[in-house]
Amino acid sequence: MVTLQLVPVQEDVDLAFQTRPEDDGTDPRNPDTDGDSIPDGWEAYFGLSPTYPGDGLLDSDGDGLSNIEEYLNSTDPFRADTDNDGVSDGVEVMEAGSSPTYYDYDLDGIPDGWELDHGLDPLDPEDGEADMDGD
Repeated sequence: MVTLQLVPVQEDVDLAFQTRPEDDGTDPRNPDTDGDSIPDGWEAYFGLSPTYPGDGLLDSDGDGLSNIEEYLNSTDPFRADTDNDGVSDGVEVMEAGSSPTYYDYDLDGIPDGWELDHGLDPLDPEDGEADMDGD
């Protein structure tokens, strides 16, 4: 007769997907090994370092958002315009008030970038119907 012994398995809560913690230096019991407020799994997914706290303050794509702000806004830290609407993520978050993850924030059928370039409001679903040039 064979007796099986159950051994507790340590849960990998950092989601960095390493085969062993020593492979990448992350702590599988800590979701943010380097303490930069960005989860290890998110950093690993986007190619940042889950063991270097300084990368959270960098602006990897030059859009005006730090990597921490990219994480908080669910944007890609290596694409200046995550939703490809013609407006950088930083402008959408800090100036326009639109979303850097929605191509047409007000759902009027006009991309946010086009609206901003032509004096329309990307937050106003009614301005898509306006006749701005009087024809």
